[in-house]
Amino acid sequence: MLQYKANLSPFSPYALAAHPDHIDFLTAYQKLRVFIEMSLTAVSAFQAAEQRGSSASELQRGLQAIEKATKEAWYAEFCFCTVAPKGMGKLSNQILNASVTRACKVLGRPVPTAFLEAGPVSDDFPAIWEDLHHEMHEVLNRPAPRTVKVMPTPPILVDEVVNKNGCASGY
Repeated sequence: MLQYKANLSPFSPYALAAHPDHIDFLTAYQKLRVFIEMSLTAVSAFQAAEQRGSSASELQRGLQAIEKATKEAWYAEFCFCTVAPKGMGKLSNQILNASVTRACKVLGRPVPTAFLEAGPVSDDFPAIWEDLHHEMHEVLNRPAPRTVKVMPTPPILVDEVVNKNGCASGY
């Protein structure tokens, strides 16, 4: 029974073998989940450090962790949107907007205008993730369209891309 349930996961070897055209799509989805979770974890850690009355240097490290995780989440969401159908891109954008809004609230900073223009943000992460997960299964039950691989093979950090291109960093 446990093996049967494990095979239901879209990331199981069985699912990947059954849907080889969806590997880039599934990889992008997994990266999105990981980096959004890292961002939310960094925000929670900062909030806990602030409540403990931590030193200014520890709080500064917490701010840097939030900034880095948010950049990575933004990049993961961008990569996901390049390989996902339109409706799923909207859901992933809602998740990113909710995580940025949560970070801004904890930090006492205004939400960047780019995120405000997206419209009202739901703070119900489980419901949005559930909708996205449901859409994932819908896509996996259809044949995959041919996609262009846009994500680099070795994992890289957004800062490395920004520095190579000489662009200013920021999200």
